[in-house]
Amino acid sequence: LSFPFSVLHIALVYAANSVFLAWSDEYRPPVPVLGLLVGYGATNVMVYWGIVAVSQALIYFSRYREREKSLAQAQLQALKTQLNPHFLFNTLNAISELVYESAEEAERTISKLSELLRLSLKTEQAQEVPLYEELEFLRMYLEIQQTLLQERLKVCWQIAPETLSACVPNMILQPIVENSIRHGIVPRRRGGTVEIISARENDRLVLIIRDDGLGLAAGENGVLGEGIGVLNTRSRLKHLYGVGHKFTLQNSGDAGATAFIEIPFVESSKKYDEQDTYFDS
Repeated sequence: LSFPFSVLHIALVYAANSVFLAWSDEYRPPVPVLGLLVGYGATNVMVYWGIVAVSQALIYFSRYREREKSLAQAQLQALKTQLNPHFLFNTLNAISELVYESAEEAERTISKLSELLRLSLKTEQAQEVPLYEELEFLRMYLEIQQTLLQERLKVCWQIAPETLSACVPNMILQPIVENSIRHGIVPRRRGGTVEIISARENDRLVLIIRDDGLGLAAGENGVLGEGIGVLNTRSRLKHLYGVGHKFTLQNSGDAGATAFIEIPFVESSKKYDEQDTYFDS
């Protein structure tokens, strides 16, 4: 269409030039048609194809972004789906040992696990949930662990009220807490304490999981060992926030290990009900 539009434009310019020149008192030679073809025709074609090129580039870029977003969502869903069997296997394995020691405790623990799985199914499709829902899930998980470990596991909550409605990745804290319990608390005869901390720093949400256990053992290359849950957490944070997040897992100076997460603070549409108390210190 650039060529017929260009011809039409040149014809209009030629007609306009002829009319204005006819009204002028001074004699001016008519504008040659060849000059108009070269001057306007080439310019029109280049401008037209420039616009087409830019518009097509924007269309392809938009399709590329949508495809990348779809792939990222699919990978995130796959990563999140990985967590449930991993978590369920570890919990059932611990309950199986409790059956021989106390059938009543095992029955209560299975009931708690059932409630925990119900809550997990409730938010299965969500990539992000309010922090208070994430902490509710974590609290139920820790109740199961405290039933299994008895007085060997203590939990300390330091949750800033202004962070409870912030958006966080679904099931992001449980793998880290599980990592602390399995590698830091369980191997110690006297057990230990797990701290869950949340704070808001300007437009950032900070989440800290800290324990006073044995810490993380280094592998052959000197790098701290990370299980499936921690590696999964690292991948999910990278896909969701890119360079806009921080995640570190390292041994503390005195004892135990500390996991540090920092993500953008985004208020959830679901507000926290102050009548609910999920986190007893």
